[in-house]
Amino acid sequence: MDKLTDMAWRVDDRESFLAFVQSLIEDKLLDEQEEAVSPSNPYGPGSRGWENDGIAAFLEAAAAWMNDNSTNRNNEVFETASWQLFAMFLLGGKYYE
Repeated sequence: MDKLTDMAWRVDDRESFLAFVQSLIEDKLLDEQEEAVSPSNPYGPGSRGWENDGIAAFLEAAAAWMNDNSTNRNNEVFETASWQLFAMFLLGGKYYE
């Protein structure tokens, strides 16, 4: 499990949610820096796994991830809105196609 996924699963209050969001931002900025130096294949994810660069694509992917995963084995997370659910929603925007 990578650092961001681990953080998302540990979000349980406002402070941990905001720390997760800050780490997600930092991860995206590092991805952009690494891609500027050594670009990845344009048809695949960036160096840190980012599939969606623009906000529209990011949110569309997050919504699709939420919809597709709301009936998976982690259904208990999806039953009640929580800070953790918001973190997982944003994380889904990073890599879900």
